[in-house]
Amino acid sequence: ITGFPDTIEDKRILSAVREVNQNIARCEDAMDGAVSAAETVLLWNGGASACGWFDALTATHVQFDLLDEMYLSFEKLAKYRVAVLPAGLLLTQTQQEMLCDYVRQGGRLLAEGLGHGWTAAFCGMLGVQAVREESGPLTAAYLRMEENAPLRKDLENNSLLPLRGRVAYVQKAEAAQTLLTLVPPFA
Repeated sequence: ITGFPDTIEDKRILSAVREVNQNIARCEDAMDGAVSAAETVLLWNGGASACGWFDALTATHVQFDLLDEMYLSFEKLAKYRVAVLPAGLLLTQTQQEMLCDYVRQGGRLLAEGLGHGWTAAFCGMLGVQAVREESGPLTAAYLRMEENAPLRKDLENNSLLPLRGRVAYVQKAEAAQTLLTLVPPFA
């Protein structure tokens, strides 16, 4: 909406916008100074994977905030216990180092996929030694959350997460803990 009702050909939308604006005005004073209670942050770029994570976190009633990749800083990230890094997020080396620091200081990072340009240090922090190969496109596949997965409690003990896309078959580092296991699609 441009703010100029005369420029809108279909006037039906104006009543909906007016109602939203009136609802905002009713609660604006009560919300002034409100602070999020979310312990999870979804790093956001508007891509398909980020939208999928948005849907999954919403469907499982996990309170979360969005943090646009352009505004990623350690100070903002440090407010959260868990950060979700969707596939397709292009991270600079500085951002990768920041995420490594976040994990070293007790943060939990759930990273989807292996990003292009990830440094050896970042892969090492994720517990990955080597990428063996990438799968073809998968549909009707799942990730099984292992019993020891810290996020399992937050996801209301859902043990299966739907997966559509590609996966990287990796060799995990010796000290790494397996939290998710691929359940391939049925043949």
